Amino acid sequence: MRYSISGSVYRRRACHNVRVEDLERRFEELADLMDEFGLVEAKLSGPDWKLLLRKGNATAPNPPLTATQVGPEHGLAEPLQEPEPEVELEEDGEPILSPMTGVYYSSPSPKAPAFVREGQEVQEGDVLCLIEAMKVFNEIVAPRTGIITKVLAKDQDLVQTDQELMVLKSE
Repeated sequence: MRYSISGSVYRRRACHNVRVEDLERRFEELADLMDEFGLVEAKLSGPDWKLLLRKGNATAPNPPLTATQVGPEHGLAEPLQEPEPEVELEEDGEPILSPMTGVYYSSPSPKAPAFVREGQEVQEGDVLCLIEAMKVFNEIVAPRTGIITKVLAKDQDLVQTDQELMVLKSE
């Protein structure tokens, strides 16, 4: 099985008179639908339950923290070794964050040119992109005058709240 069900579902089995096999089958169906439609996250809820499914990143996970084994002659164990945090240095500038989860659009229509491109100067209030959420297109505008140094999101990407969309360098 590619996915597993958390232990809390098993504990509640008697309360809801639901067979674990049925839950596993439905869970697999939902996971297959997520794969089919390219969803990263799915939320379901009922009157007394909530379920959040989130697919992991395609990148390799950070290695777990490990403790070094020591013999009894040392007396004390060495401290945990933490991996160095990965810092991705962006060009100078302020990241423009998505205020909501939705679909990113770089232009007003498929055949229209993008609102902005890397290296373009923008004025405060200029439309930078659109985020479609619940069938409503929300304009993301420049908070100040500057130059777009990097566009991080791609057209029709599903973006999350506070995800970096682009970088704006103030003049």
